[in-house]
Amino acid sequence: MKCPACGHELVTRAAGSIAVDVCDGGCGGVWFDNFELRKIDEAGSEAIREVAREITVEERPLAPRACPKCRGQRMMRRYFSRLKRTEIDECPACAGIWLDVGEFDAIQEELLAMPEKPGRNAALNHSVSVIRGRPSPLG
Repeated sequence: MKCPACGHELVTRAAGSIAVDVCDGGCGGVWFDNFELRKIDEAGSEAIREVAREITVEERPLAPRACPKCRGQRMMRRYFSRLKRTEIDECPACAGIWLDVGEFDAIQEELLAMPEKPGRNAALNHSVSVIRGRPSPLG
């Protein structure tokens, strides 16, 4: 698969319990298949942070991006959450998500900044705790 941001070849890398496709040595972006972002664990977070980025590689941030998995399908740029702090690229066909370098950490910060609501998803709290390396009430 080709990187939608810079055209570099994506490589599969183990990220904890899942495998993601990364632009290692290119722009440093990461492709998550549908639901993979929700499954990331602490080991996976560290692996994603270690993706090598070549600073001389130019991204095309404003150009429409094609899904690396679905040939010819354009991804949609949208906000990750209702806080509207971090924009991500999502494929409307396969629901895969492309994160540019830095967006993974920005999403984590956004999740931590979201106000608590009664009945908030315990799994989300657990995921944020694991990603941050903090003890979780779920164990």
